[in-house]
Amino acid sequence: MMFVIIIVLLGFGFLILYTQGYMDYFFLQEGDECTPEGTPETNATYTINADKECVFTCNSGYVKRSGVCVLDKTGESCDASDPDSRGSYTYDSVGTCVLSSCDDGYSKEGTECVKTLPMAQYIRIEGPPNIEKLKINEIEVIDSEGVNVANGKTATGGPEGVAGFSFNQLIDEDQETSAETDGIGNHYMEIDLGITTKIKKIAIIHKDDENSSLIGAIVRLLDNDKKDIFVTPYINTTETKMTYNFNAVNPMWSYTDA
Repeated sequence: MMFVIIIVLLGFGFLILYTQGYMDYFFLQEGDECTPEGTPETNATYTINADKECVFTCNSGYVKRSGVCVLDKTGESCDASDPDSRGSYTYDSVGTCVLSSCDDGYSKEGTECVKTLPMAQYIRIEGPPNIEKLKINEIEVIDSEGVNVANGKTATGGPEGVAGFSFNQLIDEDQETSAETDGIGNHYMEIDLGITTKIKKIAIIHKDDENSSLIGAIVRLLDNDKKDIFVTPYINTTETKMTYNFNAVNPMWSYTDA
């Protein structure tokens, strides 16, 4: 009789556990589908996790944000509140409209599109053909931070230097001194920046008389193997200062009597 009573009590206990959902805890395995309490999340699938909890994952094409499943628009075009006119915008993985790319000639830096600057180690100015000498007071090489990175570096030139004139006078920050070439051949002056550097601007100071015109000269930007990165247009006007601004919308030589 006692055995029968025990069997009946166990049956009632099992029925109570089953009706209250406790049996799911013991028999459901990780990954099994389950039914959540309350209203289920739309566009989601519910399964048992390692802690025997009924959790949901969003269906394909949806992503979980703030505890709900929303359409995944990652990579889709969007309209930014304050856009850079030279950029394109798309939704990122958390649904924020962000700058994703920039027009040709511009690079993405944070939330802005900035002009892509050439990178070079050597800056070489080549005189026009058939000149007797190349004479320059100063060359300034301005990097992306606005620093004259030519100052204190090494300058060379050819076909040879004029006695009493050092090529380093080209970069000594003294516009009253000058560097000169002499002889017959391809006249040039070259600055070694030491490392590959972003070049924002190049300025040439030329205070000599009409016997040393720079009209027809060019500037070459060379990499660490001395291969061309960029070649400027010919200088076409005789002025005291010639500046090439790579950061301009349309870079070109500008001339001032400074």
